[in-house]
This record gives sequence, C-alpha cells and structure tokens, in this order.
Amino acid sequence: MTKKERILDLISKNPYLSLDEIGEQTDSSSNYVRTILAGEGLTLTKLRKFYGKKAAEQGFRIDLEEFRKGDN
Repeated sequence: MTKKERILDLISKNPYLSLDEIGEQTDSSSNYVRTILAGEGLTLTKLRKFYGKKAAEQGFRIDLEEFRKGDN
C-alpha cells in the first residue's frame, strides 16, 4: 500500500484525527496529508460531516450517561 493509500484508508476509518495525527500514523508531514486531501477534492470538515450523517442514518446514538462518566 502506498503512503497516499494509507492516508486515505486511515481517514476513511477515522476522519476525526487531526492532520498531525494522520501524519504521525502514516509517517508523513501534515502538509503532505493536506496535499493528498486537496488533490482528492476532500477536506476533513466535509468528511467529518459525512461520517456523522452516515452514523446517524445507521442509528448510532451516544449514550450520554456513559459519556458523562467517561474521560472525554
């Protein structure tokens, strides 16, 4: 898998990672990650909105009691 493929795969699994976190996990700079996203016509903001919408459509709900008890 190429570095670009690893970046896109990671983002598709967790778009809530920061550019720095994605870079660290793929051994890339945050600028390179941003370049890959731009080249694909993607932004983390758009991906996060899409991800959240899909989760809601599939019935995902946050357990607020569990959230309050956790270290969030």
